[in-house]
Amino acid sequence: MSDHAALTREEQEFAAEHCGLIDLHLKVNGLDPDKWWDVLVFGYLTAVRCWFRVPQVRRWAFPTIAKVKMRGAMGNQLRYENRAMRRGQAASLDADLDGLEAVTLYDLLPGSSGAEEQAVFEMLMCSLASGLTGTEKAVLRLTTEGYGRGEIARKLGIPHQQVKDTLAVLQRRCAEEQIVEAV
Repeated sequence: MSDHAALTREEQEFAAEHCGLIDLHLKVNGLDPDKWWDVLVFGYLTAVRCWFRVPQVRRWAFPTIAKVKMRGAMGNQLRYENRAMRRGQAASLDADLDGLEAVTLYDLLPGSSGAEEQAVFEMLMCSLASGLTGTEKAVLRLTTEGYGRGEIARKLGIPHQQVKDTLAVLQRRCAEEQIVEAV
């Protein structure tokens, strides 16, 4: 069963008929609808799909299945919101520094004219990115978004060791590119 399969007409009608369970869950648990309704609806729709496509769950009442799936969706959201991430600040190399008019981060780079440093950086990134596999690009993207190795492995459905090896390859390639650029 695909997690992204569309609901059948029968499942859609059933979902519409029982959607009051979402509002009930919000009310019983004292949840802010503006924050939680969108989260709960995904758990609810998963329950509908499960109810129709997994016959074993029919031994329980649908509201029970819906409650379990909505609580699971809430848990997933809370884990996502509270996951350990690098919380670095993005900064433009061209922006004036606070309290220092007409001084940019480029101005603080040793022996660099700013534009020259940017050109070298862009060439390095283009050169590095042009030879990446799909997995390498995905690992790099998720790493820059602050995900840890375990989270990346789960998101991509690959072994933790493959993530670790991919990061090592990326670091080695980056170092090689920097050496080539320096020569």
